Amino acid sequence: MNEITSNSNLHGMPAYVEPQCLVNDKYRRNMKSDVYSLGVILWEISSGRPPFPSFESVLSLAVHIFKGNREGPIEGTPFQYIKLYKQCWDNDPADRPETILIFNTLKQINLNESLSQHHPIEASVQLFENLRKEAHEFFEQGKFLKALELFEVIPKSCQLSPEDQVNATAWDLSHNRGFENFSELIMALRKNTMLTSLDLSSNELGSFGGKLLSEALCKNTTLTSLILKENNLGSKGGKALSEVLCKNTTLTSLDLYSNELGSGGGKSISKCTLQEHHAYFLKS
Repeated sequence: MNEITSNSNLHGMPAYVEPQCLVNDKYRRNMKSDVYSLGVILWEISSGRPPFPSFESVLSLAVHIFKGNREGPIEGTPFQYIKLYKQCWDNDPADRPETILIFNTLKQINLNESLSQHHPIEASVQLFENLRKEAHEFFEQGKFLKALELFEVIPKSCQLSPEDQVNATAWDLSHNRGFENFSELIMALRKNTMLTSLDLSSNELGSFGGKLLSEALCKNTTLTSLILKENNLGSKGGKALSEVLCKNTTLTSLDLYSNELGSGGGKSISKCTLQEHHAYFLKS
């Protein structure tokens, strides 16, 4: 087992730093490292003071923390709140809760005045920043349902930034970024109430993928722009999509360039786009 020495990576304030970093210089910090820091901040809010103020030596404080020592609960702190920050600062990153769970737990706790008067802004800022980072990571990993859950929480919890708006409403999954976890994407599309723009170009969805996508679009009532170029949808995929387009009243821009729709698929789609309740900008 590695030992903490004077050469260990102790950049920053040890009381708030991921314990794994104290013994492994090469340890890569991640979202669970941020959760640890948030746990310490939550304790600080309840106490009104920084953790371990009596330690003058950075090295001894690092050893103390890595051995599992933490500050004790403050009298009058709600039990759920204590349980939450203890889970956050668990030595094992795998046992720490996800940011969305922290957020939901905090919403359920009725914090008394002794908690809310101490540094609430710092905890809120870090919590919402964690939500944003975690949502982005889930999205990049193809965990669309988890990403969607966070994208829906963020605007309800804090002021929506332009970047938040784009992340929640415009998804770019072009060039095979949407194909690997396509089934999960389909489930997310069925639930999504915020998405307005979707780019699935160059995913080689084929006719079967086109049919699945069509079924999902039947449940989605917010999408206004859809890019499906270069997906080899074929005639069957085109016809399946046309059935949805005949019923959909929100989609206004559709790109179907290079999909080998054939005369059958092409005619079906053209027929739907000419209906009175549609105003498409169609590329095919």
